[in-house]
Amino acid sequence: MHAKFSSEENAAQFNLYSPIFKYSGIKISNLIVDQISNTESMSVSASADRINLTDSTYIKNVNIANILSNDSLRFNIKLSELDASNNLDLNGVIRFAHQKPAFISFDPSTIIINKNQWSLTQGSELKVSKGKWFLQDLTLQHDEQKVLLNGILSNAESDQLNILFKDFNLSSLNGITKPLGITMSGAMNGNLEINSLFKSPYFIANLQTNPILYNQLPIGQLSLKANYDQNANIVHLDSKIDDGNKSITLAGTYNIKEEEDKINLKASLKNTDLILFQPFLKSLVSNLQGRVHGELDIKGNIDKPKISGNANFSDASFIINYLRTPYHLTDKAIIVSNGIFLNNFKILDPKNNEAFVNGMVDLNKLSDPTIDIKVRANNFLTLNTTLKDNNLYYGTAYASGDFNFKGLTSAINIDIKAKSEDNTVINIPFNSSMTISDNDFIYFVSPDSATTSEQLKRKSFNGITMNMDLSLSPNAEMNLYTTLGGVSGRGTGNITMNISSLGDFGMFGDYIISSGKFNFKAQDYLNKIFDLKEGGTIRWAGKPAEANINLTAIYQQRTSLSPLYNAAGQTDNPQRILAQADMNLKGLLSQPEINFDLNFPQDPYVKDELQGYLSDVNNINQQALSLIVRRSFTPGSQTDFGKEVNNTLLSAGTEIAFNQLNNIIAESLNINFFDINIKSLNDASASLRLFNDRLILTGGITDNRSNQLTDLNVFSDRVTTDAEALFYLRKDGRLLLRGSNRLNTRNFLINPNGEEYVSAVGLVYRQEFNSFSEFLSRMFPFGKKKKAK
Repeated sequence: MHAKFSSEENAAQFNLYSPIFKYSGIKISNLIVDQISNTESMSVSASADRINLTDSTYIKNVNIANILSNDSLRFNIKLSELDASNNLDLNGVIRFAHQKPAFISFDPSTIIINKNQWSLTQGSELKVSKGKWFLQDLTLQHDEQKVLLNGILSNAESDQLNILFKDFNLSSLNGITKPLGITMSGAMNGNLEINSLFKSPYFIANLQTNPILYNQLPIGQLSLKANYDQNANIVHLDSKIDDGNKSITLAGTYNIKEEEDKINLKASLKNTDLILFQPFLKSLVSNLQGRVHGELDIKGNIDKPKISGNANFSDASFIINYLRTPYHLTDKAIIVSNGIFLNNFKILDPKNNEAFVNGMVDLNKLSDPTIDIKVRANNFLTLNTTLKDNNLYYGTAYASGDFNFKGLTSAINIDIKAKSEDNTVINIPFNSSMTISDNDFIYFVSPDSATTSEQLKRKSFNGITMNMDLSLSPNAEMNLYTTLGGVSGRGTGNITMNISSLGDFGMFGDYIISSGKFNFKAQDYLNKIFDLKEGGTIRWAGKPAEANINLTAIYQQRTSLSPLYNAAGQTDNPQRILAQADMNLKGLLSQPEINFDLNFPQDPYVKDELQGYLSDVNNINQQALSLIVRRSFTPGSQTDFGKEVNNTLLSAGTEIAFNQLNNIIAESLNINFFDINIKSLNDASASLRLFNDRLILTGGITDNRSNQLTDLNVFSDRVTTDAEALFYLRKDGRLLLRGSNRLNTRNFLINPNGEEYVSAVGLVYRQEFNSFSEFLSRMFPFGKKKKAK
């Protein structure tokens, strides 16, 4: 505050600024007061950015200007911007006289209510005397709507304000109700009388409306009557909202003289739409549907009513906001002193799986209820989010276990101890920029992405604290999205996930891979799918992105051995076989150490024949990378260096082109993976994955007419085809059905019919073990069964 006085000039001036000013629950932001006075006049002006009357009711851009001169005070009051739905620009004069009331008259003013301009009757006057406000024929009017005020505002019970409503549209009140999430429309007529407005107000009324729309929902017509019994000092209330087979009635008394329990009302709900209560539960649930029947007793005082009774819910449904899980129910709840008590309250998920709820919801603060609920669920939908809902983790989860919710809905604490069930898919994105097709939006990362990420985190988790102890089994799928690509796996592990109210996310525990995929994509130009080897591990000890991994990703491709044998300096072998590149990833998930290995699962003799060449790590890395990028081995000869560079560039170009084509075809056919590649005019292949990668179809065609016949590659001087089908009978990949049809290229194979092609069907079971005793115990677990008995 700054002040300045001058006795010589008979002048005074002061300036005041307060960033936050609070008084009796009212909060004023950026308050500025300026005063200037001299011998002729005194002017006082005040402004504020915002005045909060309650948590949800406020006035913006307040400006008040006053000039006091002689016996008159000229005032101007501005509330909100001129283009706002509700704004006020009120002008008037207050005239003072010795020992007489102060008279207030109004000049032309602008009053906008719900975007409608209202007029104030010219010549209307207010008088102020001895703490009382006298109103006479003060009329507000808009088209056919009219509000007429007459009476006295004071502390005295005998003084009353009479308000006459004529065709008054309830939408004019939306400026007050909309912050609460309520909009209304409908015409109201009748009289309202308010007594002792400044001390212990009570009202007498006779009001009726035509059909009311509440948040665009027809709820019926309102009839309200309140009569005052002077002998008993009691107001009798009888009100009803009626819409045919749906109704809400409220009847009872209001005792003016009582200090406590002034209210004694009974409410009856018949087929009432639950959506009426949505605004009061908006921080907890959404899409509230269904009906409720109930009988309620309301006692206490107006500012702190106590509600008790019972409520029967019929075909009720809702969505838990944080989890995005839709539920439905038909059950009964008991209400005692504003608390909704739930006893084995049954709710069902979309598959009609059941969960039972015990606890209470405290509605003493309707804008932010307090809950203390325990849920026992079995194979129940507990998560149904996308990246749009939660940028730390998202997905669909079915689980069995205990789920506890406690605290204010704006600062809820969620504690979960559960095990995963079938159809569970959990996604954890570690890379900051990503596009997910089923999220309905794209993240664009700007240079200040760290700040943006922090804002998103605070927005998503403001007030929410969560602790989850999850027991994961192979029936649950976990997807990790990193800068290297997407890791999708099934396995076992006990994982703890902690989220603070500020959005700090921590993970702890070990996850052991049973089966999975590593889908590497680079700007839609490269699309490689690796199989994860069983037994790989992911360990979290804090920050999710700093997980420690030990994974082996396998990439298989049917290709010719000729370049590999040439690089090794061996006799040319043009045989086309299944080659496997192993990518070993160890260390931090965000930046692992990577090394490679080569295997030939159907022709292990190849590795034995090339043992000397493949004992060099550099040779393995070179050939593995060539197999992954080019889908073929590289000759690696110094003499053919120029030719090899050209081949590599050509392969890279065709790889980009075919990956773009494969992506277009996969999206058009709505399948997860489609791969077609033409390596040269002599070699082409295709691969297709269906049913969540359970069925894999591969095929190829090769022109061998330029090859020379030898004792080991008969029938190889012509155009040949090969095809293979794999079907995983078990999701973990341990049991699979394999069928193939290939050219017989080895002359020592017994082929009595002289057929050029060999067809085969087989059932393959795979079980890994670390010792022979472990193998025996897994294959013959007789001892364990006896002990169990």
